[in-house]
Amino acid sequence: MNLNVIKQAKSLRALWASVFAVFLLISTVQIQAEQQIAANAGFGGTGFITEDPTNGFGGTGRASSGFGGTGVIGTITEFGSIWVNGIEIGYGDLSQISSDLITEDTLKLGQQVILETMPNDQKALTKQIHIYYPVAGQITSATKDRLVINYEHAVKFDDQTHIDEGLALKEGNYVAVNGYQTEQGHWQATRLNVNSEQKTFYHPLPTKSFSDEIKKVVIESSLKQLSKWQGLSTQTLTNQNLKGERVVLEGVWKNGQMIPEKVSAYSEVIMQPMSMNPKHLPMVPSRHDMQELKDQRSQFEMMQLQRDQNANMKDQVEQIQQLQDLQDLKSQIDQMQNMRNPLSN
Repeated sequence: MNLNVIKQAKSLRALWASVFAVFLLISTVQIQAEQQIAANAGFGGTGFITEDPTNGFGGTGRASSGFGGTGVIGTITEFGSIWVNGIEIGYGDLSQISSDLITEDTLKLGQQVILETMPNDQKALTKQIHIYYPVAGQITSATKDRLVINYEHAVKFDDQTHIDEGLALKEGNYVAVNGYQTEQGHWQATRLNVNSEQKTFYHPLPTKSFSDEIKKVVIESSLKQLSKWQGLSTQTLTNQNLKGERVVLEGVWKNGQMIPEKVSAYSEVIMQPMSMNPKHLPMVPSRHDMQELKDQRSQFEMMQLQRDQNANMKDQVEQIQQLQDLQDLKSQIDQMQNMRNPLSN
């Protein structure tokens, strides 16, 4: 009988060791699975959002594909990704957003941005976005549709101009302007931004240039601004029968120089197709629509958080139960060990 007790105790100890090893293996597999899910979800170190590559811009002949390795300068007209010059460009939380205004800036409708897409013709993706503010400084004169910045730069705005919430357009306040320069020399604002650090500068041309990785460019600007670009043939611009001053230039980027191939009126490239094909195009959302989208996203994130918490609680309960089973098993082994010791004595 003593021999049977000893054999039973040894069997229980072996069983306990096996169970503990299985438990460790399960935990390791769970951790690896969670790490793999975390790497695949979101942006996984790439800095890019994975979007449906078939998403296009109906009616304009533009889409997210075919614009890899492109230098882009233009106005943000839509979010999710961002839409610039009719091109859908993907970016993510790890993408760097910079500007001459503040260290960490945020993207908003109406801002001009400068970026380079990755060499991928299936989807236009970028890992760095620079927000371009041509004018920043103190408001020295203000009317219902016109500002003067630093006593010398006239800025016009209208009901199409986006304005930061809480920004008071009055003398003494500081502002940063996104927009384009007209033939009259003033600036037409596409967005007026809070200038909390009271920066003062004047950059009529972009302060960032494209790298040698870029092969082509799509640039929104005005004829007046483009005429100041070094190495750009003004004859190409003046020979165009264009409507309005705001244009989109498409061309080749070679040896740091821009070689134009096509110049189109902005209204024909962007605004007119949007008005003609409203069912196919993501229109610029109103502030109410944006708030509603934010609310829906917050609700979705809250529901997702609750689901994750419930799943975590379930896992914790199962782990606690497994630990309890192990503790019970260990108690049985201890009892068998105690039974064996007196018998061996």
